[in-house]
Amino acid sequence: MSKRACGHVISPFGKRRIEKLCEQGWAHLREGAYEKALRVAKDLEEARYSAAFDLGAQALAALGRLPAAIELLERGVELAPAAWLNWQLLGNYRSDAGRYALAAEAYDRALRCEGVSRASVRLNQAILAERCKDLERALSHLDQVDDEALALWR
Repeated sequence: MSKRACGHVISPFGKRRIEKLCEQGWAHLREGAYEKALRVAKDLEEARYSAAFDLGAQALAALGRLPAAIELLERGVELAPAAWLNWQLLGNYRSDAGRYALAAEAYDRALRCEGVSRASVRLNQAILAERCKDLERALSHLDQVDDEALALWR
């Protein structure tokens, strides 16, 4: 099983404990134990670790609480603006909620983060453009997806 990147440290905390919490949280999410995942996300947030927002937002969204997921991510990107995964997920959820202009802003912010997977963000920008009925722009974003694992249409 591949390990998921856990997040960015906002302040020092026990690395092994953080790794264990992350593993538990992602396992709960995979298993559909969303309330348990939320509890782990709260522990990660108390430890000041940015994966708290990704994990918590995904659990909230799975529970049908998309507005709460968006609010959590908005707080997360304010506290850890270098966490591109949180910006991308915020863009995804804003797009799902029909908040297209704000989704585009989140994707733009993700692209400015160090270590960003440009292909992943470009793919999500293409989905957003398609939702906005801008097919030319969607194709332009798809042309920039250079990761073969994400470029399924090639």
